[in-house]
Amino acid sequence: MSTNNHPTFYLTTLAFLLAVHFLDAQSLQLLNKPAVVRQKMDSIIQFHQSDYHVTGVAYAIVRKDQILAENGLGIADIQANRPIDAQKTTFMLGSLSKLMVATAVMQLVEKGQLDLDEDVNNYLKALKVPEVSLRQLLTHTAGFEERTFARLRLTEDNFLSLEDYLRKRMPTQIFPAGTLGAYSNHGMALAGLVVQEVSGQSFEDYVEKNIFTPLGMSQASFSLNEKSRAQLATPYLIKKGKPVKTHYEYVQTIPAAMLIGSARDMAYFMTAHLNGGVLHGNRILSRETLNILHQRQFSGHPEMDGRALGFFEKTYRGKRGLTHGSNRNGFIGYMHLIPEDSLGIFVAINGGNSGFRTKVINEFLKEIYPEVTQESPDFIEAEGLQRFAGTYLNTRRNETSMERIFHQVILARTLRVQSLRDTALFFSNEVFKMEKPGLFSIPSGSFKVAFSEENGLPTLHLPGRSDAYQKIPWYGQKGFTVFALGISFLSFIVLALFQLLRIFRRKKKKMNPAATYWWAFAAIGLLFLISFSGSMAVVAEHIQYGIPFYFYLIFLLPMLSILFFILALFQSFSRWKELKISSRWGYGYLMVIGLLFLWQMHYWNFIGFNF
Repeated sequence: MSTNNHPTFYLTTLAFLLAVHFLDAQSLQLLNKPAVVRQKMDSIIQFHQSDYHVTGVAYAIVRKDQILAENGLGIADIQANRPIDAQKTTFMLGSLSKLMVATAVMQLVEKGQLDLDEDVNNYLKALKVPEVSLRQLLTHTAGFEERTFARLRLTEDNFLSLEDYLRKRMPTQIFPAGTLGAYSNHGMALAGLVVQEVSGQSFEDYVEKNIFTPLGMSQASFSLNEKSRAQLATPYLIKKGKPVKTHYEYVQTIPAAMLIGSARDMAYFMTAHLNGGVLHGNRILSRETLNILHQRQFSGHPEMDGRALGFFEKTYRGKRGLTHGSNRNGFIGYMHLIPEDSLGIFVAINGGNSGFRTKVINEFLKEIYPEVTQESPDFIEAEGLQRFAGTYLNTRRNETSMERIFHQVILARTLRVQSLRDTALFFSNEVFKMEKPGLFSIPSGSFKVAFSEENGLPTLHLPGRSDAYQKIPWYGQKGFTVFALGISFLSFIVLALFQLLRIFRRKKKKMNPAATYWWAFAAIGLLFLISFSGSMAVVAEHIQYGIPFYFYLIFLLPMLSILFFILALFQSFSRWKELKISSRWGYGYLMVIGLLFLWQMHYWNFIGFNF
């Protein structure tokens, strides 16, 4: 006999929804008391400020059309003893610039002057790029490689126009557009150039007229000049726990990274985004357009946090957030919006550890939202997980210039994935089991990742802000590179010393041509490895400001080594029958080492001036 349980089910569901609504309403009551909000945030900041060596901090918390709290704590300039003022003190806000780009693009979309899915080449006048859309540029899925060398300047000297810079330094597209997330300053700068071309005015002027002025962002600017420097905080780097003054940076990808502004400026910007596009009676976007801007546009898996236009999703305590961070020499910032509750938080510091920004925001959100109980998911049996085991490299990387070795070896932006008895995967000190095809999570279910096959390569997708990771072959990994270049270095040193010793002892007045060319090849290879390693130890932190002239001399050496390797091979083979067995073994070994060395030069783009 069956029993109708529908009323019980409906009552249980209704009770649950009412309980959730009650908890949400109760948790948001704090936001009805601005004085308490400020007290809470001040105490959180003061509690963590010394632990993260924060010199000065400004913040703003807004809800709907109201600034709930804003304050400045700490020092804007130590030498002048100038305190932080949330309304006046400005910070270099780096990548938060990208939110201005997204907003500007959507203004022109709303006016019918741009289409998110149109090839941007249709909007560009002189510059030509691979086919890519504005939607892909604004979600960092355009497939461009990373390029950092010569992107920054210490002064405005030799600054190129945005169009000229992108024409000269636009990165190569290494992934098909729309397939993978790969954070790109150049891609976002390209979107800024589209705004510039279509509007008929510079990007800086467009944003000033259509975003800053209507919203009353009086301190905001994209120009580091005498006026904007007046209230700018001094940047500090923390060394041995102490703040050390550093320099301002000028960034060639201006739309992507040159925003300057105060906490009050960012409060107004957040309010406009949370209040249907309106502030002070001025509308910068329609509510419908804002909804599109805030919607998820891309994700590695439908059940993982992804990317909106300009923003990155971050779910915390069950609340979907839209976030973006910034990290500019001596300046760190972060913005976290919760559109569902019309809540926005901004934090900026001028010296300290980057973990501070998310720490204080998360601590504040804990005061508002109750902890969400995460049920452990039901896992399914998985097969063939061994194919995912290996070393994975971040998609924010370079493949076509000498920068490749920095991302793949020196910075080592890699993850090591292991297969556990073909039933689970292990990486980042966590065990991941398959929840759904392609979707994996840790046993608690609180952190999810996805695996897929992209462009024939196993690909790991992380939630939200993080870029994807792709499996790389053994010969592109750090261990093999260190071995290959290390054994080449040792072999060159031994050969060079051996030949010098022979000359010194005068056992032979003259070396045979093959030995001469092998010695020259080894000497040139040795000189390159020493000069490149030495120069990078000296200028590694400064090469982002420009390529030193002597790099062109250094990178002549791999090209010369090819010439002498060919000459050495020719002489060795032409005299092969005359050689002793020991000499044949010696020359054979040098051929193998020579091929290994030159292949490494080719793989890391060291042959030619690939800067």
